[in-house]
Amino acid sequence: MCGRYKLTTTVAELAAQFGAELDPRLEGQRPRFNVAPTDVMPVLRMVDGHRLLQPLRWGLVPFWARDLRIGSTMINARSETLFEKPAFRDALHKRRCLVVVDGVYEWQTTGGTKTPQLIAFGDGRPFTLAGLWARWKGEPGEIESFTIVTTEANEALRGLHDRMPVLVDERDREEWLDPDNATVDLERLSGARPWPGVTVRAVSRRLGNVKNDDEALLVEDPATGGDDLADDGEGPATKKKARKKASATTTAKKAAKKPQGSLF
Repeated sequence: MCGRYKLTTTVAELAAQFGAELDPRLEGQRPRFNVAPTDVMPVLRMVDGHRLLQPLRWGLVPFWARDLRIGSTMINARSETLFEKPAFRDALHKRRCLVVVDGVYEWQTTGGTKTPQLIAFGDGRPFTLAGLWARWKGEPGEIESFTIVTTEANEALRGLHDRMPVLVDERDREEWLDPDNATVDLERLSGARPWPGVTVRAVSRRLGNVKNDDEALLVEDPATGGDDLADDGEGPATKKKARKKASATTTAKKAAKKPQGSLF
């Protein structure tokens, strides 16, 4: 799955690299180090034969949805079942897009500790992921949203997760974006192929809190021995300490009620 990513490249640089016109609504877009579901982010679409870089909300909201809440459960779409699910089937034929990122995150569990890993090209260049988009109307108005298509992880990333986003490189971007092409070669594009030049490295566990969105997230936490690791007050170290303190307090209260020397 893909549940967090980053995009720190400026929108002007993105427009130039991908040959796209820039939507004025993206002016002032700041670097994002911790993009999470429901965030509004730049997405590439083809409109009247032109590539446009436009802001869409992460988490697909189909036109028939009662409200926006469904979007938080539709941040990813499995390539193997796109033809089976109504929310994705129509979008696959008519509403494909490219999600622009310069790194994606996945968590690795080692010895009971989850550490986020940054998956990115060594030179830091932005790249595009296969996406689908939808338009929904209701309160608070018209919302355009997207989901990221995933596939089986390739050999290099399988140790992190069994899924990965579908990478769409330059040779396949036109095919994926073309709204008149209803027969896109999904099987070929979504194959678990290697990502040459991609690196994987640990970053800060502060990434787990969506409120944290700064460059320091890209620096791995110091190895200070688990519980002593400083976090944002909501991380695993803080919660574990709180549980220990509560347990100790409860034990002390029980002991105070018993006669001295009691075994039970």
